[in-house]
Amino acid sequence: MLLDPTELICVECGGTLTLGDNLYRCNACNSQYPMVENIPVLLPSASQERAQIEDSHWKNHITEGVPLPAWKAFLEAKPYIEYFEKTVLCKYEFRGKILELGGGRCFASALMKLQSPSSELYASDISLRILKTRSKETEKIMGCQIDHKAVVDALRLPFRSGMFDFVFGMAFLHHLQCPQDSLLEIHRVLKNGGIFIAAREPLSSFWLKPICRRLTEQIKEERRWGSIEKPYTYSEWKHFLEPFRRYEINLKQDPCASITALERNFYRIARHTPDFILRKLGGTIRIWAIK
Repeated sequence: MLLDPTELICVECGGTLTLGDNLYRCNACNSQYPMVENIPVLLPSASQERAQIEDSHWKNHITEGVPLPAWKAFLEAKPYIEYFEKTVLCKYEFRGKILELGGGRCFASALMKLQSPSSELYASDISLRILKTRSKETEKIMGCQIDHKAVVDALRLPFRSGMFDFVFGMAFLHHLQCPQDSLLEIHRVLKNGGIFIAAREPLSSFWLKPICRRLTEQIKEERRWGSIEKPYTYSEWKHFLEPFRRYEINLKQDPCASITALERNFYRIARHTPDFILRKLGGTIRIWAIK
């Protein structure tokens, strides 16, 4: 389904958009945003290089790459699907307009649409490649239709202010150059009382960051794709979330929903460890924040 231009703003100047000739055009600065296979590409010019990096990343990814058969790529995503079900989908009641950021193959949006058919889902990613290929396969395999898809940069969202009831994403904030800028944008596009949820964001103490990066192969990922892999401390996450009226940072996740054996064993111990100690160690966190 095409995006209503009245819901959008120009990511270059903040002006209004009109739709015509298979593209969105800004009424103020005349910037143009093409549609590719009915997916609008709503990126500022400054984001083009990062979009190309992400396209390359997804093209060659070991579990999500284009040459991989759809069924096998989806099977590889099973732990992440189960994780999302157990740590996010089962814990919150989603409704209204919902935006997913860094959606990738968009299995989270598909699961959410199946759970709440009356909601309006906006799935997004900075990579056009992944939205054109894997998201369509996800819809076919899961037997549902995501309402809208768009190529966007989480640092400069093309949506009008106060539009969404929920914004969510899995493991996307730590890939950004400045997570705080993205959270300001998320805060802007949420309605008053709207909720932001993030899962699988990395947390580490300042002194353990190098160890955390090596254990999770973050350095290797950066070298391989040129992507950003950055853990943050508990204090840094709290600072990022200051614009929100209230927030929670959950450190004690269910070990059965963790992805690797290392994580499962870590969270078996973490469940019985005081939070002030976990903040000095690390792990992955789930964020809940209300505007």
